[in-house]
Amino acid sequence: MKKIIYRVKPGIYFKLLFFVACCFAYADGYSQRPELCGGYKIDTAALSRALRYEKSHAYSLSGPSYLIRVYLHIIRNDDGSNAGATETQVQSELNQLAISYSPANICFIKMGLNYINNSTLNTMHIDDPNITLLSTYNIPGCLNIYYHNEIVGYGGYSYGVPGTFCSIKTGNLGAFTTSHEVGHCLGLLHTFEPAYGYEDIDGSNGASTGDLIADTPADPWVYLTRSCFPALTCVYSGTCTDPKGQTNFNPPYRNTMGYWYVACPDYRNQNAVETSGQFNRIYGYLLTDPGLQSCQSPANVILNTATYTSGYHMFSAINTLTTNGNINIGGTTITSIGANLVSIQPGFVADASGGASILISSSVCSPSLQINMPTTSSYSELIAKADDITQPAPNSFKCYPNPFSQKFTVEFDLPRHDKASIILYDLAGKQQKIITESLFEKGKHRIIADAADLSPGVYVIAIQTTKYKIAQKIVKLN
Repeated sequence: MKKIIYRVKPGIYFKLLFFVACCFAYADGYSQRPELCGGYKIDTAALSRALRYEKSHAYSLSGPSYLIRVYLHIIRNDDGSNAGATETQVQSELNQLAISYSPANICFIKMGLNYINNSTLNTMHIDDPNITLLSTYNIPGCLNIYYHNEIVGYGGYSYGVPGTFCSIKTGNLGAFTTSHEVGHCLGLLHTFEPAYGYEDIDGSNGASTGDLIADTPADPWVYLTRSCFPALTCVYSGTCTDPKGQTNFNPPYRNTMGYWYVACPDYRNQNAVETSGQFNRIYGYLLTDPGLQSCQSPANVILNTATYTSGYHMFSAINTLTTNGNINIGGTTITSIGANLVSIQPGFVADASGGASILISSSVCSPSLQINMPTTSSYSELIAKADDITQPAPNSFKCYPNPFSQKFTVEFDLPRHDKASIILYDLAGKQQKIITESLFEKGKHRIIADAADLSPGVYVIAIQTTKYKIAQKIVKLN
């Protein structure tokens, strides 16, 4: 997340530019095939609502856009080892997720990322106690995606169709499993789903069998355990018969919700192909399911005067999010703000010094954050701004005496071995003095700074490592 501390005066705004980043890795060779996903529980009541809505409404892929809030969780062992993914890998998964659903005008916005140190969940067994334990980490109002080092027996798992959380295994990174499991969360079944009966090759019963979507081809994967379907060779070569006795299956090789695409690198090297029927089914769920509706962003948002010092607060908009009045964010809150355009107005104060996590972000479809602000100091008093962090901030960052005359002492406690810079700025953000730029061991440090050459006034002292930057004001006397 970005931990930030700043106060804003007139004229500051954040403009986020739209583009799609494509960055993902693949497993090479059939010997490295990822494991497949597990079963899921179909919410039949939610399915009925989606079907009813779908039948009574016409859809257009050029219609309204959807922006879904996503919160990412990387699971590690109790001691912090064996992480289920790196932040770079998770971002690649999120980028690919956006590509998978962009034809339907569905995009995603990262509302945060955290680490969960829990060995039990890092080697995930799909049973009720573990699922219940995992769900306690869900961030309300978001689609939660968990990355585990191991999911016993599976490469991924969705905890309901539809649903608001799913799991991905390390070994399935780069295999479109995130897109597959999120598809389940959005209401899609496997293309070969047998629960509703077998689909005819001619598609005549496609709307009432298989995945209940008429325009997805009959998928012979459902016959894989039968003698008519030999071991997977990534091309169907069986003699299985559909309910009408036909054998000329044309599998949905490049459909994300089939197993061919996930299991075979030959197909993953090509673009996935979802159908308009699948996207229509997703729309039906997005418009009728309360859980998924809670994860969606409205077109525009105005944040009015409020104070947030605890709990989770997820604010996002498809187009513009504007602050209005005195908005104070601090304490221990986890607050995220995101949109295509975020307009910060006077009265906005975000202070992460007390442990709050504060993120201002764009959607995955517009991940480039451009900050436009006037260059004159009369418009802004920028105390600190930091990039994404993967480690906690220092346990302490103290500067004393404050005010000081000639010298002052800086104390800080690093959570890990890291490079750290301590720099003094004026209120216009201009660098005045480098106190130190060095590698430091994990633990407590104390540095005495000589600033006798500086003019009296108010300054900002900032500490920056490779993962965060925090700051505070300090006053020099005559």
